[in-house]
Amino acid sequence: MIHFDTARRFIAFAADTGALKFGEFQTKSGRKSPYFFNAGALNSGHKLWCLTEFYCEAIANSGINFDMFYGPSYKGIPLAVATDIPLQGRIMAIVDVYDALVSERPYKKAFTHEEAVKIIMDGAGTQFDPEIAKLFYENKDQFQEVKS
Repeated sequence: MIHFDTARRFIAFAADTGALKFGEFQTKSGRKSPYFFNAGALNSGHKLWCLTEFYCEAIANSGINFDMFYGPSYKGIPLAVATDIPLQGRIMAIVDVYDALVSERPYKKAFTHEEAVKIIMDGAGTQFDPEIAKLFYENKDQFQEVKS
């Protein structure tokens, strides 16, 4: 099933980043095309992350059951890897780190709730998905309640 909102937002994203251009183009095979898609223009971590969000959304909306994901041969490797990190995994990364931080272990004392929140928020955008970290922060008190 095609989700037109996802498709519309993807086309806008691709055009805004310069990856999608409209005009008259000739393909390597000599055919004429009214558009050109240059995946090389998606050349930053943020752009790749945005692209994989569209891929994840399209895959989830497709209803197709699968157990493997492959990307195109060379440019697709980072895309396939990034797309294969599902939303649930990005959520669990924060939940697991929070639990590890606030739990006492034989080799370490437990961090306070406030210390754990600061460590996680310091890792937002590098270790953790920034949007998931923001949701964590907005709901941080519920984490403390569940842990107690």
